[in-house]
Amino acid sequence: MFRLAKATEAELLSELCFQSKAYWGYDMDFMEDCRESLRVETNAIEAGLVIVGEQNEQLVCVSVIEQLEGNQWDLDAFFVHPDFVGQGLGRRLFIETIQALRKQGCETLEILSDPQASAFYEAMGAVFVKAAPSNVIPGRSLPLLSFTIADI
Repeated sequence: MFRLAKATEAELLSELCFQSKAYWGYDMDFMEDCRESLRVETNAIEAGLVIVGEQNEQLVCVSVIEQLEGNQWDLDAFFVHPDFVGQGLGRRLFIETIQALRKQGCETLEILSDPQASAFYEAMGAVFVKAAPSNVIPGRSLPLLSFTIADI
């Protein structure tokens, strides 16, 4: 069910991210402002930093991780297709992502979360650190969370 993404899937994964974020009811102007930040880059896929989940040959969730400094990593993207929300895929993808990070020697995962998703990450064991500026929308603050890899 979970595997590393293929470079040929970059556009499909970018659209999955876009649809997933739109699920939360954001207006189209906001969504268009976010579109570029929701793009899954081919170089991340080629580096083996993109995990996907599929059901019946359909891509249904994606996780993109990025190394920051040393043993600290960033959860760059984490999305479940709207048709599959509430079925436990997010939890399973998060565990899969943490297992992959553990293999990389990661100790801490930083998560700049959408406000709609922060409760999910906290339920998984992440801890709120502070409100941080959005890297996309000027003047918008987002929850910054930290997850210690040994916690799962």
